[in-house]
Amino acid sequence: MKEQKKYCYSCMSPLEKNGHICPVCSASLDISNASYSLPIGSSINQKYLVGKIIRDTDLSISYIGLDIQKNKKVYIEEFFPKPFVARSADGITIQTLTQDNIRFKTLYSDILDRWQRISRIESKNILQTKEVLLANQSAYCINNYNPFVTLSAHINAHGSISCSECKAMFMPICNLIANLHNRGLTHCGISPDNILVNPRGQLILVGFSLPELRTEGSILTPTLYSGYSAPEQYFKNMWQGEWTDIYSLSAVMYYALTGIVPVDSCSRIKKDTLMEVAAVDETIPDAISEALYKAMQPTKKLRFTAMAQFTAALLQETQSNTAVFSPEPVKLESSVGNVSHNHNGGEIKKKHKLIVVLWIFLAMSMIANVMLVLQLTWTIPAEEESTSIIVIEPTLMEHDFEGLYINNVRDWAKENDDIVITYEYEYSEEYPKDLIARQSVSSGTEITKGQEVTLYVSKGSRYVTMPYLLGSSKDFANKALSDLDIDYEFEYDLNSESSGVVGTVVAVNKGYFEKVAKETDKVIVTIKAEPPEKDKGTDDEKEKDKDDNKNDEMK
Repeated sequence: MKEQKKYCYSCMSPLEKNGHICPVCSASLDISNASYSLPIGSSINQKYLVGKIIRDTDLSISYIGLDIQKNKKVYIEEFFPKPFVARSADGITIQTLTQDNIRFKTLYSDILDRWQRISRIESKNILQTKEVLLANQSAYCINNYNPFVTLSAHINAHGSISCSECKAMFMPICNLIANLHNRGLTHCGISPDNILVNPRGQLILVGFSLPELRTEGSILTPTLYSGYSAPEQYFKNMWQGEWTDIYSLSAVMYYALTGIVPVDSCSRIKKDTLMEVAAVDETIPDAISEALYKAMQPTKKLRFTAMAQFTAALLQETQSNTAVFSPEPVKLESSVGNVSHNHNGGEIKKKHKLIVVLWIFLAMSMIANVMLVLQLTWTIPAEEESTSIIVIEPTLMEHDFEGLYINNVRDWAKENDDIVITYEYEYSEEYPKDLIARQSVSSGTEITKGQEVTLYVSKGSRYVTMPYLLGSSKDFANKALSDLDIDYEFEYDLNSESSGVVGTVVAVNKGYFEKVAKETDKVIVTIKAEPPEKDKGTDDEKEKDKDDNKNDEMK
């Protein structure tokens, strides 16, 4: 019988020799998981080997694991809402507490939907999902393994980061969160412990959960993060949304730039003692400091309302938009030497020449016309060019508009005429809507005053995801597709034999959550309709004929 291979259940490295310490991670081999969790060394569907717990909340338990067939490390997240379930006698299967079966099913349905929706997102800044599977009366999300440290550990080891590092590391996260918001998803758990740093310095966002785990007073014991969770998460009756993620992300960036954990949001409601980052570190530009401070306002109405606005504010380089784009004046020089120094002398010389010419003309007027012309030709010197030619010499393009918010550029362009700005709109998978993605003349290129420069403004992503329309009314489908800028048309099912409620959607040519390209894809929505009026008219006429026949017989 083949001996089963042994692993270190802390790092899932294979072991070749006996011992009590892993030669790879130096962890003890004599470890065990909590009694309510999956046991060390157990398997899920004989496909995934379970290691030690790496994250434990009131909603789920996460383990390091191994794909047995491919011999690759994975992360395993098990749905295990502690208030409503218990582990069966086999130590593997879960069983629902009878009185809480409805709540369990609601959470079960919600977590499956969330996992599946996140698995469809293609981004280097989240862990990619291998599969979502059902087993042991529960659900499991299997994610690809990525060696990492938390951002907290990274900052503790290396200290705070510079502004340039911060932009390079966090801009992809900003775009990812904007993508999540466009799909109707919020994270509400952004913190340095839920952001990982891989060996290449890229950030990976983890810790996706349900609102019930991110709100005080809900059915689960919440997992909140002091200094990073927004004020509304501490009150059950306060509404959460995009502004919640904006608060948390800006708090994480505050910590990354300063190494200081921000003041807890609940404390700030009573008395706000949070210092701006520029007050902590004077090298941080005022624009970034102001953007973070606005994003972290305890009152949500004072924050940015969308990630695109927050991103645009972060990409400004100085406090004033005018200062950002303040151009060097275009230098105007003469092509005939230093005109300004010789102007007066030139005028005097010209006057003397005119007087001489006049006297000569009068003296020679009595001579024959031919002689006069000859004399004048001989005596009048050629007049020097009196007009100075002003030439606009080229200067360097100093404006880098990429990543700026279009409204800010428009305001500046109204007051500056050194270049003529035109705008074109295009889809961008990198820049959120209304941010400038690129420009026709790059910074550092020679330009002349009044030259035209085209700015290409992002219309946002070309792709949207299909909403669920089956069974909805025509009005609902019309609004849902119009709001997403999807090209669509209605068709009508007039077949009296087909199923469906009249006036509702019975078929769509694009599946739920399928990607649809704006302007190029067309969605066909089929509405169940009544049979044609002429058919009804035919039936009515038949009934009328029957009545007429009966009347004739009676007569």
